[in-house]
Amino acid sequence: MDQCIGSFFTVEFVLKPYSSREFRKPTSMWGFSLEKKLTYSGDRSIRMCNVRPDEAPADRTELTRTILFMDKYRNPPLRQNDFAVVLCTLEFPKGIRETIDSILASTPAPKLLIIVDQSERSSTQIALEVDSHPDVLRIHLPGTGLSWARNVGTAAAMSKGVQFVAYTDDDCTVSANWLSGFASSFASHPDIAMVFGSTLAAPHDPKSGTIPAYEVRTERLYRGMKSKHLIEGMGACMALRIDAWHRLGGFDDQLGAGSPLRSGEENDMSIRLLHSHCAIAENPQVKVTHHGYRDRNVAPHLHASYMLGSGAATAKMIRIGKLASLRPILGMSKRWVIGKPGISIGHLPSRKTRLWWFLKGLIAGLKLSIDPRTKRFMPFVHTEEFAFAFAFAFASASRTAINS
Repeated sequence: MDQCIGSFFTVEFVLKPYSSREFRKPTSMWGFSLEKKLTYSGDRSIRMCNVRPDEAPADRTELTRTILFMDKYRNPPLRQNDFAVVLCTLEFPKGIRETIDSILASTPAPKLLIIVDQSERSSTQIALEVDSHPDVLRIHLPGTGLSWARNVGTAAAMSKGVQFVAYTDDDCTVSANWLSGFASSFASHPDIAMVFGSTLAAPHDPKSGTIPAYEVRTERLYRGMKSKHLIEGMGACMALRIDAWHRLGGFDDQLGAGSPLRSGEENDMSIRLLHSHCAIAENPQVKVTHHGYRDRNVAPHLHASYMLGSGAATAKMIRIGKLASLRPILGMSKRWVIGKPGISIGHLPSRKTRLWWFLKGLIAGLKLSIDPRTKRFMPFVHTEEFAFAFAFAFASASRTAINS
């Protein structure tokens, strides 16, 4: 691959998974404007236009047709059995250094840590530190949306030939054997496409606030929609097989933090994977510690978001699973009656409040169209082409990087 450190290129893409990147000669009068074609599944193409970095559109839809591409690193292709870690962040919260340090200290260490930075400002000191690390790639992505960010990060990992991607949040620290635990689960059965571990709450006063948590007590393997009610899981301690993520068109960006339905992207992904005959594992040896404390004034908003996303994901499960969804619906109803949610979120609002938000999400999920191929809600907030186009933007697109 031809490289010009510190230069941005606008590119014409036809997207092809795992394809090599071949650049044509520079053609623009104002600098490097390299045309390139990537093919996506042989039936889609994206045409890029010549746009200067300072003229890049802020609108998300327009960004599906424009890429600012900088190849700041010339890393060799990763081996197929290696892990990448995708960490999405907004404004680099306090404690993210500990998150990054714990990820890089994992055994084995990830071959690549991809930080998807959705901060408005990208010239912070920690951003500069991240950009200088040889094993960290930062993608500065405008706007918000956790599913969108995870799709872009996973697509960037896919462009490196990585087979598995692990995810955590910017308010967590991971255990030393985090990645080895994920690897052992994937190696145990070839049809495992997703693995959840334990998200443990850091010490806090439960009377004044809460930290969402999910504990895996025993190692389990789930197959088929009938087992969905037994799986909750949190995206803060999760790993995916990239080819399964690719087949399903990525996370549903109608769901997840910063999206219209506010949460539930990992829950929805597990539903779609079970529906597509993939297996899901839970491994108690895989652990992260969650430091995301919410006081009791913020907790009701958190509960509302969880119930809204859960209702929408349940609606999709009913629509695509049909009769197969009956057993998990009964299991969820039983859990509701005995009052034990799968994810611990501390003091719960009244049943009436939780039911209202769940039904609101359920109705929204029943109204939205579903893409027949990927089972994502439509209309897409961002198209598949958008995320896959960013697969090759595996360096920071921040102003800091432009000037460095």
